[in-house]
Parts: sequence; C-alpha cells; structure tokens
Amino acid sequence: MKRFFLTLLILTSFSYRSISQNKTIEGSLYIKLIDVQNLFDELSEEQLNQINQYIDNPNTILSDEENKLTNHYKFLLQTKLLKKPHFKLKMNSGEIVNVYTDETEYLKLKNKLTGFDKYEQQINVIFKGMKKSDGFFDEALYYANQITSVEKITGETDWKK
Repeated sequence: MKRFFLTLLILTSFSYRSISQNKTIEGSLYIKLIDVQNLFDELSEEQLNQINQYIDNPNTILSDEENKLTNHYKFLLQTKLLKKPHFKLKMNSGEIVNVYTDETEYLKLKNKLTGFDKYEQQINVIFKGMKKSDGFFDEALYYANQITSVEKITGETDWKK
C-alpha cells in the first residue's frame, strides 16, 4: 500500500511538472471568428455574478457543452486569467492553443495588429511561458510570461469561422 501511494505521488509530480514548466513556444497567430471561449471577455461584473450564481446552484442541470464552458470559466477564475488579454496561436506542430498574458506583453502583439490583413499577412509569435491546462475545448491554455518576438510576414493567416 505504501508503495502504491509513493508511485502515485511520483506520477502526480511528474505530470504537474510537465504542465507547469516554463519553455519557449512559437507559432503564428490564429483567428477564430466565433469562439465560445471568448464569451466572458465583454461581460460586466453583474453578468459574471449572475453566471456564478447559476453555476453554484446545485439544482442546475448542465449539458456536456455547458459543463465544458462552466469548467473553462471556473479554471479562468481560479487562475486569475478571466480578464487577461489572450490570443490563439497555431504552433508549428499544427496544434491550436490559447495564450494568456498581461497587458504589457500583449501590447507587443497588439501594436502589430494595426493595418493587419489576414489574407496577405501572418504574425509569428515567440514567447516564454508555461502550459496551464490541456484546455476544455481541445485547445491547451498557456500563459506567456514574456513575448520575445512578434514578426509580421507575408502569407495568409490561418483562420476559422
């Protein structure tokens, strides 16, 4: 029994380390026009409080999609990412991820968006950060501690409705 708990503890620590390790990530900006994950961006405090009351009600019955959205919201709330600027990145592996960061780091990207034409340009981003979660909608969540490079190049940006 002791050996089982020791093994479980070791496996848990390794899986936690793989999620929270700081590393360099690169990819190109990805645009998703309709994204349920952005639902909370423009809500007022009053609306967020109503959502909290709805979620905390033990009599609430949620569908699978509503459960995903609820878990996503709770995660953002617990990790203090709810009101942080974020963007989508298509990594070199083809994986689409959500990247959260602070206002100062986000300005580095925002400044490159002026005059941006998704049909003729791409924005490549390199950042140092950590994976916070595997995500709730098949897109991992990262936090960029430092955006080290933002480069606008010729080419069409990948996007989806």
